[in-house]
Amino acid sequence: MRGTLRHRGWAEAMHAAFRLGLLSDKKIDKKVSTWSEVVKAVGADEDLLDVYAKEDAGVAGEMVRWALVESEDITRLLPTPTGASAEWSPVDLFANALWEKSQYRLGEQDLALMSNTLQFGRADETGGYMARGSLHVKGDGSPEGSAMARTVGFTAAAGAEIILEGGLNSLDTGGGIIRPTIPQVYEPALRILEECGVKFNEDHQYL
Repeated sequence: MRGTLRHRGWAEAMHAAFRLGLLSDKKIDKKVSTWSEVVKAVGADEDLLDVYAKEDAGVAGEMVRWALVESEDITRLLPTPTGASAEWSPVDLFANALWEKSQYRLGEQDLALMSNTLQFGRADETGGYMARGSLHVKGDGSPEGSAMARTVGFTAAAGAEIILEGGLNSLDTGGGIIRPTIPQVYEPALRILEECGVKFNEDHQYL
């Protein structure tokens, strides 16, 4: 089973964006400067934007009032910020608005957490056993980069370093993709990541 944790109300907020047509990737060639014009251009209910902005007391209304400020001139979010007619898609404008409003303030940083649990069994002449293994990792952001950028970037850099230093020269792979499930890959990679502040913690137990 795999799941992604979201803030409470995330689904309602995205459903509101869907109802307003803001998740559409349809290209539209029409000049717009307000969110009402965007909603109208995509063929959604214009009145719905007012309902969310003025009457909805839930997370969906909060999202609309935060991200889709009607008094704002949104031409800066278009492919051609001058407002000249050019193709754009609602989802691109919505993403640009979220990106603009979600920038970290000075001193802020994010956090990445991952937890994997694997339960498995093995049958043998003694009756076999069941075991559970867990892997947890925490990555902190910093002024130099977000936790997501650091955990992804450091991992890619570790792979490149292993290759450049000849760490895989002894493997007879014949070229192509090398899976990170062999010691020659994951042992130095985990060491490099830990040196960069990304540490994996494991625990195992028999059931």
